[in-house]
Amino acid sequence: GRGAASYGADATEIYQEGFRIPPSRIVRAGVPNELFLPLFEANIRVPRQTVADVRSQIAALSTGAGDVLRLVHRYGTETLLAATMELVAASERRMRANIARLPEGTFVADDIVDGDGLDDDPLPIRVAVTREGDTLVVDFTGTAPATRGPINCPIASTESAVYYAVTAILDPGIAPNDGTYRPIRVHAPEGTVLNPRMPSPVVGRNVFTHRVANVVMAALGQALPDRAVAAYYGNSNVHVFSAYGDDGRANVQFEIEVGGWGGRPGKDGPDCLSAGIHNLANNPVELVENGFPLRVLRYALRPDSGGAGRFRGGLGAERTVELLVDCEFGAQFDRVKYPAPGLHGGRPGATARLTVERDGVAEDLPGKASGVRLRRGDIVTVLTQGGGGLGDPAEREPAALARDLAQGKITPEAARLDYGYTTEDAR
Repeated sequence: GRGAASYGADATEIYQEGFRIPPSRIVRAGVPNELFLPLFEANIRVPRQTVADVRSQIAALSTGAGDVLRLVHRYGTETLLAATMELVAASERRMRANIARLPEGTFVADDIVDGDGLDDDPLPIRVAVTREGDTLVVDFTGTAPATRGPINCPIASTESAVYYAVTAILDPGIAPNDGTYRPIRVHAPEGTVLNPRMPSPVVGRNVFTHRVANVVMAALGQALPDRAVAAYYGNSNVHVFSAYGDDGRANVQFEIEVGGWGGRPGKDGPDCLSAGIHNLANNPVELVENGFPLRVLRYALRPDSGGAGRFRGGLGAERTVELLVDCEFGAQFDRVKYPAPGLHGGRPGATARLTVERDGVAEDLPGKASGVRLRRGDIVTVLTQGGGGLGDPAEREPAALARDLAQGKITPEAARLDYGYTTEDAR
């Protein structure tokens, strides 16, 4: 695509976002399709990494297929299929029972996305969640129309985010399968940002999938106050460094930083932890430095980034790197303008921020950017979002504040301004 790692923040149609592959067999009956991988390899910047990743996925699927065949040989096809269908039916019964216990009525929530990167206008997302017997209707009427920029969210991604949010609030331990989702009806009007028409660009869809989860959880939190959680950081914070070596080969460093979760009933939000819509591991500094010519100067939790509350929002991260080569930079951040809101009197978390320092002068980078030219010696800092706080900050336990201060999660100034807490309170 036009941007490294497919993240071209200035794409205006899906054809610019990468090599589009309809459902195709890479391997048939154990025999590789000899045309597929060379065609795939010719259309990506870093084939030595990506093709190896595809091959490892093929190997993992082969192992899984072998395990399924062993179950068939042990129990027989009919027994295995019957057991599978019962797992699906059991999940459906369990989800319908959860929905039927919800109070009657319609519960609404909304939020704001910064913009699509091309137009600066804020984009609203609205949801109305209604119980109809043992069925849950999730309606996004009133959400922004599809955008020029690449943050549109295909309906399958919208549905997936809804399913996550509903199960997270109603029944986190349920076995996730088709039966779990049958009682959930999603309505996102065609032509909106949550159900765009072709050829809308969609690579940055996670800006909205996270926000879908935030608003659905907020609406369900009204129906079930004892399970209400404040908003989490709400974005896959993609940032990409890319450069070409003297041999003409591309080098791409693709990172997604996470942030803080919202305060929860009885607990603070987890700090800097991957939340539901994505599932990210923490890349060690040594691995990052080995993969791209840069030096990590700082990598830490971001003090004061969690929203104040009886139960504090989780902290975001801060990472500062020095570039050891000229390169290009791209990013797909959100909540740079509009923070994760607090709940029940809790304060919002900190917004995200990206900066570059050159010759001792620092300036902000846009949250959604593509092809930004950076120089060797530039210092780039990424600050991710904190989660919203839950409950009145005045009700926070002094022992919890003292612990936050001792661990450096909040500064003395924030303790005084946000909580009215002083060193005398500690005594």
